[in-house]
Amino acid sequence: MFMIRPVLLAGAAAAGLFVLSFGSNAQGDKPGEAPADGKPRCEFHVQADLLNVRSGPGTAHKVVARLRKDAQTGGHGETKDGFRKLADERWVAAEFLKPDSRNTCQ
Repeated sequence: MFMIRPVLLAGAAAAGLFVLSFGSNAQGDKPGEAPADGKPRCEFHVQADLLNVRSGPGTAHKVVARLRKDAQTGGHGETKDGFRKLADERWVAAEFLKPDSRNTCQ
């Protein structure tokens, strides 16, 4: 019984040090802080009831998907003609996106 208690305490101390070392900063959890991989954090929340995702930056481009209100989506820093690029040839009207508070991209 005397051996178990020191082992448990040592394990708890090691776990605490791990959390302090690798906890919130590993994912760039603090506002304005870049993720650990060095890439800009570029995430947005949809503000429209239903947001059309298009194949190019403009309303003349084909709708390829739709995002619902409050959905979170990743994006790029690239904007063109009022549209923000989300991924490979997927664009949405930038006015209907709210930047995540932890973003480091523009």
